Amino acid sequence: MNQLVSKIGLKEGGKVHLVGHSMGSEIMATFAQRYPDKVSSLVLLNPAGVNEKEERFSLGGRFVGSGIKTSAEYSIRSAFSGEKDYEKEIWKHIPKTESPFARGRGSQRLSEVNRLSEGHLLEKIKDTKCPITYISGQLDTVYPPGGESDENSQLTRVIKSVGDESRIEKSVMAGLRHNTTIAPDEITAANIEHYLEKAEIEIKNEKEQRKKKIIALTKELGEIQESIPFSGIDPESYQKLKANDVELEGLCTPIDDLIQRFEKEGIKVVFGNDPESGNVFILPLGSDDVESDSVFPKHLQIDESMDSRLKELILASRS
Repeated sequence: MNQLVSKIGLKEGGKVHLVGHSMGSEIMATFAQRYPDKVSSLVLLNPAGVNEKEERFSLGGRFVGSGIKTSAEYSIRSAFSGEKDYEKEIWKHIPKTESPFARGRGSQRLSEVNRLSEGHLLEKIKDTKCPITYISGQLDTVYPPGGESDENSQLTRVIKSVGDESRIEKSVMAGLRHNTTIAPDEITAANIEHYLEKAEIEIKNEKEQRKKKIIALTKELGEIQESIPFSGIDPESYQKLKANDVELEGLCTPIDDLIQRFEKEGIKVVFGNDPESGNVFILPLGSDDVESDSVFPKHLQIDESMDSRLKELILASRS
């Protein structure tokens, strides 16, 4: 999953929206937990594994019962409603070979039940940082959502795990079961689109607030008359800056030379040509050459003894 996201070609700092259905919710939550800087939002569609722990035979029985009921309803609807049989249409475009998922399907299902009965999803979403959207169906018999007034309901457990209610959107949709949430349903699509748009707005607002914070901190640090002690270059950033020395040879001061100047003169924090853009640079105290003698605040190493405003600036520039 991480390799896939990396190959999408996101710009530095780019993020993705994740949507997981059923067991896929835990997979997406695991990714959001491990790589918080790569995730904008997480949508849980009828998430599975939201009971803290449960007896696997009970869970397996619900899976079987739900599957039989959904299949029967689908067959009846296809036979008498006049709707196109989407499943048959899909199979027309699939080569007539045995699906790799068909082999060992029973053992695969058993493995899924064993995994879900352990209830890891609640732990995962507790450790995530992004906005979360919870969408479930009122008729879900595998993981019925219940209501917020019920302390033991799935909905309540999810909300409690997230902790911050401002970070979660809830939508319990009429007429949907566990296996039908991902059907070609306009309501489901509209819900997902709505929440993704909302997440985009939140991200835009977050970026704007971060820019305002960076501008304010830079103005304060720029008023300091004497040099600011140099805390060092972050090790990971140093490797990237060394690589830039090769690519930009002759166009900028080599990072090792720049570090010597930082250590000797101290540093100062300055704006670029347009202060309102939020572009900020770190220069040696005796230089005004942003083009050749600068690094970004995010490249600095954090030192607990440094000016708290500089520390905030570094963290804000990295987020």
